[in-house]
This record gives sequence, C-alpha cells and structure tokens, in this order.
Amino acid sequence: MDQRKYEGYDDEFWVKFWNKEWQEIIYGNDASYTKKILDAGFDGAYLDNVEAFYFLYFKD
Repeated sequence: MDQRKYEGYDDEFWVKFWNKEWQEIIYGNDASYTKKILDAGFDGAYLDNVEAFYFLYFKD
C-alpha cells in the first residue's frame, strides 16, 4: 500500500484512496472499517480530509 507522511500530523498519512487495497480497508467486506462501525451500532462516520482529491488534481 502506498502512503506518505501527512506533514504536521504524526499519526496520519496521505494514501492513494483509489487503490483497491485501501478501498477494501474502508468498505466492501465484513472486515472493513465501515462494517465494523455499523456493527457497533453507529449510524455513520465522519470522513476527514475528503477534499484531498482537490489538492491532488487541481493543485497549481
């Protein structure tokens, strides 16, 4: 999996979210974070940095 350090946030990383391996971590199977969140009784989850695509594709 490709990841690189997110400057200023020691425990966070930028990832290539379009990579199938990362998508499977987030959703799409019984071991995914989404499945675990829903099974725990939560109604949803907050996704931070969803604007990242903008900086990847529209950065000057």
